[in-house]
Amino acid sequence: MGTPSQAGKKIVLKLAHFMPPMHVQHQKGFVPFANRVAELTNGKVQVKIYPGGVLANPMTMADAIKTGITDIGFLLPEYIPGRFKRSSVFELPFIFSSAAHVTKTVYAIYDKYLADDYKDYKVLWFLSAPPQPTPYSQKGRTQGR
Repeated sequence: MGTPSQAGKKIVLKLAHFMPPMHVQHQKGFVPFANRVAELTNGKVQVKIYPGGVLANPMTMADAIKTGITDIGFLLPEYIPGRFKRSSVFELPFIFSSAAHVTKTVYAIYDKYLADDYKDYKVLWFLSAPPQPTPYSQKGRTQGR
């Protein structure tokens, strides 16, 4: 709880990501998150967003979170191979049919299979983008064309 002088002090958390402020993830994800935190804490906790890689880029985000450069960071495990080893399975093609399928699977297996990779972090949420097409997944495409 802290001392009486600390009790009324505003907490400011830094949220870092590498996308520009006009990106959909910034507008539809991070801004509403920051607003909701302020709303739920009656303004006692503020999330200050640092977009565009100002505090860290995709390759340095994990270390920026771990060392306290930022309190919250948008982390892409696939950008730092070998760091979150078990999560690399989600990069394999042809396994998942949609972003929702990936995300549901991550949540379903997180505690048992993935949590150890993230033991130095407090995971707030996972999300996934739609699977990217490959030359073999596009109708009418053949190898060598």
